[in-house]
Formats: sequence, structure tokens, C-alpha cells
Amino acid sequence: MRSFLVLWSLFIPLAVAAQTCPVNTNPPSISGTPQVGQSLSVVQGTWTNNPITLFHQWFRNTSPPTVISAETSLAYIPTSQDVGFTISVEEVASNSSGPAQVVSAATAPIQASGGGITAINLTSGITSSVGTSVTTASISPTANTVVIAAVGARNNNFGAANVTPTLTGAGQTWTLLGTIMDGSGGSRSVTLFSTIVGSSPVSGSLIFSFGGTTEQNFMWSVDQFSGVNLSNPIVQLAGANPATATSSGITVNLAPLASGDASYGFVRQNVSPSSVSPGAGFTQLSNNTINSLVGTGEAEEAINLSSVGWTWSPQSTDTPVGMAIEIAHQ
Repeated sequence: MRSFLVLWSLFIPLAVAAQTCPVNTNPPSISGTPQVGQSLSVVQGTWTNNPITLFHQWFRNTSPPTVISAETSLAYIPTSQDVGFTISVEEVASNSSGPAQVVSAATAPIQASGGGITAINLTSGITSSVGTSVTTASISPTANTVVIAAVGARNNNFGAANVTPTLTGAGQTWTLLGTIMDGSGGSRSVTLFSTIVGSSPVSGSLIFSFGGTTEQNFMWSVDQFSGVNLSNPIVQLAGANPATATSSGITVNLAPLASGDASYGFVRQNVSPSSVSPGAGFTQLSNNTINSLVGTGEAEEAINLSSVGWTWSPQSTDTPVGMAIEIAHQ
């Protein structure tokens, strides 16, 4: 009996000393500026049960989250692939009993380098079809961006005033920015819409509807902007019609832009030529034409330029309509 008691007294301390897996008492966090080219760093979490090793893995918070390949150090520098997404890091603590893991809180959405605005075209098109609405190809916007949708059309009852369309689609709520009519009875028009894309975007087509009015010669462009101030993205809007055009071009003048802001414009050109050229310093986002008797629709973008213009070969017959906006940078 005594020997049993001795063994039991020895066994109890050994059982108490047996180690369990690490337990997190304070999760890791991320420090640094959430911007392309700026380093993000892990502030390591706090663990009990004496972890021997800490392993880290960075994630881009798409849906579902994407493992950022080979990024397992204490620092990560965001790339252009991260723009619009948040970043998290997983910390794995291990000891002789095994591993345990915890994920940090996410950063704010990653902004483009220098906070600058970048733009891409999601879809554009043109058709001579007659109808009361027109449907675009499906778009797949990126999270935490602003999308501008522009449409030009002509009332099929030539000379009758046009109407302001509505816009639905892609799971978004679209805000009407403005419409401008031409000078020949207002039958030709350009309208701009905007939407702020949240953290869970969906894909889908857009439908421009003209309230039962029969239209023709539809032309449209849907363009996405990153690095934008999502709280107040659209600062100002202006338009121009044939009254302010020349035989070789049209310009929409905005008030001077805040430094780093972008200007965006869309023009509906009714007759020839088959191609409209963007203004100096502007990037052409889309250009679509049917033929010399129908016209061209074009979208363009620039940084820090307040005069949004388009040019073409001189001609005597023309009814261009253009609109422009200022987009605020992050």
C-alpha cells in the first residue's frame, strides 16, 4: 500500500504539469497605411501556454478570402491587386501540444498608390435598335469603388423633347447625376448616373429605361473608379450642347479641380466622323460607333484637368451633347 501511495503522489504533479495548446488572450493587429506601396506590419498577439513558434499568413478579403501567396512574414506591402479590398493576417501559435490560430481585424480598404484615382471601363456599347430601354452586357464591379454609367440616346420622334431615363441593375442603387439635351428640340440627350459599390459586389447587366418613350441610337459607357472619396465622390457636374460646340469639337468646362481629383466626361456625337478623339491629357475609356450616319459615344478621364473636351474632323452638320463631372480622390 505504501508503494502505491508513493507512485500516486508522484503521478499527480506530472498530470498537473501536462501542457495544452496555446490560448489567445489578445489578437494580432495590423499597423501601417492601407495603400499600395506602403508597408503593413503585424503587431503580434498575446498567448498563454508558452507558444514555441508564431506563424503568420496574410489574406486579401475577397469573398471568400484569398491567401496572398508566399506572404508569411511580419510585414506586407499591398499591390494593385489589393485595391478596394481589406487585408487581414492570421497568426498561428504552436507548442508541443499543437497549434491554435486567430485572425486580426481587417484594415480599411486598400487605396491606389499615392491616393490617386484609377479608372477602368467595365462595359460599353452602341446600337441603332429602336426601343424604350437598352440593356448592357454584365458588369463585375470591384468592392469599395465608384461606378459611373453614361447613356446617350435620341427620341425616335425626331424633334420631340427627350426624357430623363432611369437605371437599374447589378444589385446597385443608382443616383441620377444629370441630363443634358441638344439644341434641336432636345431630342438627343446624355445622362450620367453613379453608384458606390460596397464590400460585397454582385455581377449583372444594367437597364437604361426611358419611361415608355421610344428611343434609338443608344450609346453607353460604364466605368469604374478606385481611390475615390466614398463619402462624397462627385463634387461637380457640367454639360455642353451644340450651342457651345464648334465644327471640330466640344468642351465641357468644370470649375478648377481640387488637386488629385479626376475629371470624367461622356459625349454623344450624332453624325460623322466614325471616331471621336479625346482631349489632350485625357485617357480614352471607351469609344463605340455604328457608322457615319449614326454617330459615336466616347468616355474619357484625366487627373487635375477641368476642361473636358473632344475633337473631330471639321464638319457642317453636328449635334454633339457632352457631360462632365469631378470625382474626388481619397
